[in-house]
Amino acid sequence: MKADLRNEHRYFVVTPLAARLGDANADVVDISTRGARLQVTRSMEIGRHLNFAISTGEATIETPAVAVWCDVAAFAMHDEESDRYLCGITFERSVSMIRHLIDDLLATRAAIAIEESRALERYRVIAPLTVSFSDQERLRVLDLSIRGARLSTPELLTPGSSGRLRFAINGNDTQVWLPATVIWARPAERKGRFEAGLRIADGEDWLKTVIDELALRDGVAIETDSLQRKFDPFAHRPSAGLVGLRR
Repeated sequence: MKADLRNEHRYFVVTPLAARLGDANADVVDISTRGARLQVTRSMEIGRHLNFAISTGEATIETPAVAVWCDVAAFAMHDEESDRYLCGITFERSVSMIRHLIDDLLATRAAIAIEESRALERYRVIAPLTVSFSDQERLRVLDLSIRGARLSTPELLTPGSSGRLRFAINGNDTQVWLPATVIWARPAERKGRFEAGLRIADGEDWLKTVIDELALRDGVAIETDSLQRKFDPFAHRPSAGLVGLRR
């Protein structure tokens, strides 16, 4: 049934887009006007009717949806992580606001047509990498791409807020400041912590250098096949705290 979601153009979401599926938190992996692929932390019953909701900052888009497939992507190894699942949903009716959302994401380079997205892999960061953003320092980087980052924060950041971002690699501050905007923020699975997705402007070349530098270090724990996992959830290497499944 996965092919049912592919009759229209799908768009890969460069920076994770927070959503709700029923009463569960979800990250939108890719989206079309007919459905979406989501990462969730529990299995969804196939055929189940659920409410799907995305907050755009200005309004919340809600529509009835049906879960048409759900695959285990990885098992957690400790209490601070949860099992990961990829779930495909179809919308029960056409939603014009989804088309407008996609147009807005494309206009801000927060989404890209799926056939063009292979140059924008996200890397799960396990090596020591922190950032200073606005008035907060030493925020852990959870994953990184050449256009954005997901951070672990002690406080809830405000979507739409902007500031300058400076990286610290292995505790050493770099001298490069990059403009960044908070796209989404929400409570993390770990109690008392939060997560935020930032879009980084005008830093692609420098971020490529940072990713290359980390990837060349012995023992670096950057996952370099995150985009491949979006197309095949079983084709990835394990990261800290997670054991990936292979068929």
